[in-house]
Amino acid sequence: MDESSQPRRRRAGIRVIVFLFVVIGLWALGHTVEVEGAVTAIRAWADEFGPWAPLAFVGGYILATVLGFPGTPLTVVAGLLFGPRDGLIVAIAASTGTAIVAFWLARTVAHDALERWMAKRPGYEKLQKLLARNQWTAIAILRVQPLFPFTLVNYALGLSRVPFWKYLLASEIGMIPMNAVWIWSAESVYRIVLGGEIPWALLGFTLGAAVALVALVYLGRKIVDAVNGNGRAKFPVELEAR
Repeated sequence: MDESSQPRRRRAGIRVIVFLFVVIGLWALGHTVEVEGAVTAIRAWADEFGPWAPLAFVGGYILATVLGFPGTPLTVVAGLLFGPRDGLIVAIAASTGTAIVAFWLARTVAHDALERWMAKRPGYEKLQKLLARNQWTAIAILRVQPLFPFTLVNYALGLSRVPFWKYLLASEIGMIPMNAVWIWSAESVYRIVLGGEIPWALLGFTLGAAVALVALVYLGRKIVDAVNGNGRAKFPVELEAR
């Protein structure tokens, strides 16, 4: 067995164990606390604010993530507040807003400070080489398997020579299925574990989004391998320092 694959296998095993514990915890929670009623009440409360609720959420999401807060928990919260359909729309709007603001900061008022900061981070130089090889694909896979957290990817791309329109469109290729997988899978687990129903249609949509992510990861493996110049790419995306 390839020794380099052992840490990845251990990490995968840990993730499976954590996922199982989360599912068991949700099941136990659902049988001790009225979670379904609480979620229904939360969504009804959000509905009372009309269009102001999603606008406030998008604004809070942008502020938090630009300052470095992880976007994934907030994406799941969007699904909790607004449901699987509207929650996805809100999450896409919020992540897009963060991408735009961070890109603008990196191109304008914070350019010099961010450039000095990012230059010290491992893999930054190779990230630029990855972009030079194929900007469209590189940006999309960075949204799925980032070298840095979500906001740092935005800053790094803002410091590059990627045109804004290409940055935004390629980002959506990765962000839309990623947001969909997080929100729809969370909703599916909620309905299955706590509601006692199997949402087949929602599971189908989740599977479709997951297939798109897998395709991006596979394509990214090939491109990162070419940039690293070796026979096997490292994932999550890991550009070797040389």
